Amino acid sequence: MKDRLTPVDMLNLANLIMEFPLQVEIEIDSAKYLLAHAMTFDPAHGVREERMYLEGGRKNAGVLKHGVKGYISLVGHHDSNY
Repeated sequence: MKDRLTPVDMLNLANLIMEFPLQVEIEIDSAKYLLAHAMTFDPAHGVREERMYLEGGRKNAGVLKHGVKGYISLVGHHDSNY
């Protein structure tokens, strides 16, 4: 990608990505979904540490194993040790 974009364009792209929400909640046919990069969290508890949405983590293994009650979580990846 560096070969196709100027440094300014790379910076603009990085800034755009940083504006994206850490987690998105949607509802389809009365089913609730949470979407995130690596891990989802209960929206009722507010925003967690940003790093957790991007990397997941061992200290939240329960969420990875059991999900968020009332939601279907969709993530891009997770730690394969869970």
